[in-house]
Amino acid sequence: MGSGCLNLTWYHLEFLRHLDNLSTPFLLIGGQARSHYLGTTSRDLDIWMPTDNSQNSTVKSALEKWSSRFSNRTARPIAQPFCLTEKTQIMFPDTDVSVIDDKNQLLRINEQTKIDILFSLEPLSFETSLSNCEWINVNGLQVPILSQADLLKVEK
Repeated sequence: MGSGCLNLTWYHLEFLRHLDNLSTPFLLIGGQARSHYLGTTSRDLDIWMPTDNSQNSTVKSALEKWSSRFSNRTARPIAQPFCLTEKTQIMFPDTDVSVIDDKNQLLRINEQTKIDILFSLEPLSFETSLSNCEWINVNGLQVPILSQADLLKVEK
């Protein structure tokens, strides 16, 4: 069980809800995972998504829909066809922007608060890590987070 508290913005939570609503497989990784297990602080959201063929169309569709929903937050909206490989990395937004959140407050999203999506996390396998993950409640949403054991493997 983790001890830390996640530091997620409205934009991050909307993205997690978006993935959940579309049944898109992902794992919460990076600084937010460290925050959960070690109590450190992180401001961005790192996500790991699979590239295997069985999930490819679901992942691509979710990213394309997010890109079109927030088209003013991407310099180049994602549109199919596009290729997802283990070396692919996608960031939302790809430039500094300000948005109005659900409380009608101005929220600045920049390099430190972006969403960073990875499609590989060496030396791990997505399917194995998903089966070993911990599920945490984030504002009423069940979110899969990389296990502490897998986090330590990545950070060696």
